[in-house]
Amino acid sequence: MAASVNSRSALIGYEQLTSTWGTAVAPGATDLVLCKNFGPLGAIATMISDPCAGYAWHEYIDATQLTQTPELVVPCRVDGRFWSLIAQCMGLDTKTGAADPYTHLMTLVDNIDGSDMFGTLAAEIGGAYRFEWASVKPTGFTFQGPSDGYIDCTIRTITDVCNLGADGTVVAGDFDALTHNAIDSALPPIFSFGNVSFKMNVYAGGAVTSEAEIPIKSFNFTFNRNFSHNFLSRASYAKHWQTAEPVEEGIPEALLTVELQDFGDLTYFEAHQDESRFKAQLQFLYDATHYVSFEFPGLIFNPVDANVSGANRIPRTLNLVPIKVTAPTGMAFTTWRCTVINEFATAYE
Repeated sequence: MAASVNSRSALIGYEQLTSTWGTAVAPGATDLVLCKNFGPLGAIATMISDPCAGYAWHEYIDATQLTQTPELVVPCRVDGRFWSLIAQCMGLDTKTGAADPYTHLMTLVDNIDGSDMFGTLAAEIGGAYRFEWASVKPTGFTFQGPSDGYIDCTIRTITDVCNLGADGTVVAGDFDALTHNAIDSALPPIFSFGNVSFKMNVYAGGAVTSEAEIPIKSFNFTFNRNFSHNFLSRASYAKHWQTAEPVEEGIPEALLTVELQDFGDLTYFEAHQDESRFKAQLQFLYDATHYVSFEFPGLIFNPVDANVSGANRIPRTLNLVPIKVTAPTGMAFTTWRCTVINEFATAYE
């Protein structure tokens, strides 16, 4: 009996240093992406029936445009190639520091068109079956917890055609070379939810860093850029329904949802009614020198949720929309940003 092919035999790599849409670059050392879930592996086709009179509805059906939007569910680590997808989605990673710890300041740009913010994604399953997405552009991500007690990151992408097996340029030897970014043995492989710190105060107040931590039961931070596949006439059978490089079509969306420990007072309901602005800091901590920090200089409520349900405890959930503001006290920037402090010496994007 043949051995089963399962996710334990799947190797996934991402090479971020590409510059031409549709041209693959093989991943290698430090490019391994450790996923909990990945897919779908195949494209989704739009099926149409021949609309002419005289044909039965099921007589002539053909596939048209192919859409491919694989997602990666990644346990959030202090280091890893998945941070390249986050940095590319945001638009800029500025690395500073001459030794461990290095600071990666990931800042949000208005759009990522024309900035080569894409890469090659490849997967090998069972040591033999290879998939290659020559060009993959990250379109959004979600950080959430607790997921089995840890922090998870879901990364959404949009891609061109998927090359299978010998049709691709990524070969078995490229997968043999895959390694994960170096992580010091003292650092945790995955951030636990117990190491999450959330602080928030009013926009006009003092620095968030001086505020007391607010205990939370869960959080979800989602950011999405507005992309769709870009199908163009090319008069080329070889690229039948292959997408050109997608461009942004609308306004990005961001939402921070935080469930508080318990129903305590009316502060946030009153703030929502008064249309007050807040600022906040969400951190995944290991120690004073290795952590991930999301900082929000401006937040508005949309809205505060609290439902009375039978004899259960009443939850209180804050839905917060990040906005651009004048830099408040303690934050020398106007839009939200992400800082990753670890021992990786190269900019992720």
